[in-house]
Amino acid sequence: MEIALPLWDFLKRKPPADFKPQHEGGRLEARFVDIVVVFDVETILQSCPEPSRDPKKPTRIPQDGAYLLTETRFLADPATHATESLSLHQVLDCGLFWHGWSMSANIVKGAIIYGIDSRNRSSVTAQATAFEHEAAVPIPVQDPVTGAVNAMEFEAQQQTRYYLASAVLHPGREEFDVRFYITERDRGSGDIKLVGYFIWSPSLNVKAD
Repeated sequence: MEIALPLWDFLKRKPPADFKPQHEGGRLEARFVDIVVVFDVETILQSCPEPSRDPKKPTRIPQDGAYLLTETRFLADPATHATESLSLHQVLDCGLFWHGWSMSANIVKGAIIYGIDSRNRSSVTAQATAFEHEAAVPIPVQDPVTGAVNAMEFEAQQQTRYYLASAVLHPGREEFDVRFYITERDRGSGDIKLVGYFIWSPSLNVKAD
């Protein structure tokens, strides 16, 4: 995903008065940090068998029910990878893209983030905003007659990608409330139903390198 827009135009917001971009013009040119929130849906549902049906009152999950992933080059402390508290190098005025994913790749049981809010208003990051993006995704080719899949060949398919975009403003530590819901696909009919609404509280620590 390459974005060549001024960062705050992209987020449709005005930067804070004390914001000082590191990059010329405050532009975001393929400079972003992807954060993947992996939800262990089965563990969550075992711990929370009767989840909330009210999106305004989600059920809190145990901290080990999810974890955060990002590119190794952004990690200030590699030991925080795949935990609930990532430690990042100073990446000021970079876009911050949050992606939610379940262990089944959202196919059997899905996990969809519907809100990310700061718990301590420390202004390490900007308020997250939901976006959709059409992307060409490489998919292995399937023979239309036999149904066999040839993983050595691929074709591009247009798919909609959903994520929440933010920006890194200042060094520091920020705690979040990540609100999400879980869906489940009926293996017989293929229908998708809502299971419940949940909340999880990870954190980011942006180092002042």
